[in-house]
Amino acid sequence: LPRPGHFSKASKNPYRVLGISQSASPREIYGTYKRRMRETERSGGSDKAFTDMGNAYRRIKGDMKRQEARKERRRIEQQHGRKNKKKSKRNKQRRSSSSDEESDAKS
Repeated sequence: LPRPGHFSKASKNPYRVLGISQSASPREIYGTYKRRMRETERSGGSDKAFTDMGNAYRRIKGDMKRQEARKERRRIEQQHGRKNKKKSKRNKQRRSSSSDEESDAKS
């Protein structure tokens, strides 16, 4: 038996398994998944069909979550990168001013 989350060669493309385009919105993906599961259940579909559709849906959802996480991480890195640059400039100014004060005190 295949492990959960692993796909047979026939179901490599999860979008093809669900019968949707790759540009489908999350709402369309969910609606299509639910509709296909109901249709398969009514027609007495095989366990493999349910498994393949479930795996395909989970894979698409996982990809979408990872994509959102990447966007959020980039946004945070950009914000912190700007702040860190400002802080480092301030620290350089403080260091240079404190070293000037120390050299004046020694003189």
